[in-house]
Amino acid sequence: MADFPMMSRISSVGLLQCLKACVLFHVFSSYGQCLNLNTACIEVKKAYTEKGFDENEVPITAISGADLSICLHTETCCTRSMEDKLTSLSRKEHTRQLDESFKILKT
Repeated sequence: MADFPMMSRISSVGLLQCLKACVLFHVFSSYGQCLNLNTACIEVKKAYTEKGFDENEVPITAISGADLSICLHTETCCTRSMEDKLTSLSRKEHTRQLDESFKILKT
């Protein structure tokens, strides 16, 4: 029973990471709703490169998001490749945080 608060903390870490990923995708996919879409793609390019990805993968202007799974399905500065890479990064970060949390449990 004493481990339940720790398990709750671990679940919270996972939930927090998931929320971060959702927010990140929302920023990448809907930035154009607040700004001129050309300006939005510049801002998305900055955020994407800050995550360590190639800025040339970000469209210069908004494109159709009809084939996307996470980003908006309307005009967006997000591509399928970007979604895949951000999903992979999010999974790796989530796994790393879970591993760190389980190390605490084992000690």
